[in-house]
Amino acid sequence: MYLSTALLAAERARQRPGHGQEVTLALSDVMLATVSNLGYVADVQVNGKVRPPIGNDLYGAFGRDFRTADGRYVMLTPTFTRQWRAIGKATGLADWLALMRQAIAVDLDTEAGRFGARAGIAAVLELWIAARTLVKIGIALDATGVLWGPYQDFGQLVREDPRCSAANPVFGTIDQLGVGRILANATPLSCSTAGRVPPAAAPRQGDDTKAVLGEMLGITGQNYAKLHDSGIVSGPAAP
Repeated sequence: MYLSTALLAAERARQRPGHGQEVTLALSDVMLATVSNLGYVADVQVNGKVRPPIGNDLYGAFGRDFRTADGRYVMLTPTFTRQWRAIGKATGLADWLALMRQAIAVDLDTEAGRFGARAGIAAVLELWIAARTLVKIGIALDATGVLWGPYQDFGQLVREDPRCSAANPVFGTIDQLGVGRILANATPLSCSTAGRVPPAAAPRQGDDTKAVLGEMLGITGQNYAKLHDSGIVSGPAAP
């Protein structure tokens, strides 16, 4: 979805000045826009509810969340071999993981091998992580090549993560009819010269009927009035 949107935005931006431009798309902004579009961000703000977890094992490789000594969670997802080996070095558990590899005769340098041995790997890493706070884990793993991050529920995302705030140009505050002022996302696409269109409140049912019929089908003036008066189309719903 975002790839096709990016291509469309790039083409429109090219047509306006007559030349191309660089288009950037951060994966973290795609994630944030997705969870916001799903309503998870607004759910926390409006209803004070956090969607419950449904399990975090990564299918086909090793990846899951672990509870820290201070009650937070971290996610480890060593997708590539170098990331997997970095875990052993950073935690000092390389020898233990090597012993497990010999004991169960599984090649832990492959994604399939790590997926098959995920329970044993998790048991080794779980003790190490459970004995340390989130801060200490960050100190041990940062800049080591380990693919990891703090695992947040949506409440922590909205309250603590600056990426999910007005400090991130992907987000802005809108006044949504029937809801009030909430944080909402714009497109995560960033074009080098066109700028980013700010987020806008969702339209009411029927808000765009007249414009769509006029622009797409050429139905305007008396022709639109006849359709409206006969009940075939309707205008904006009452607030």
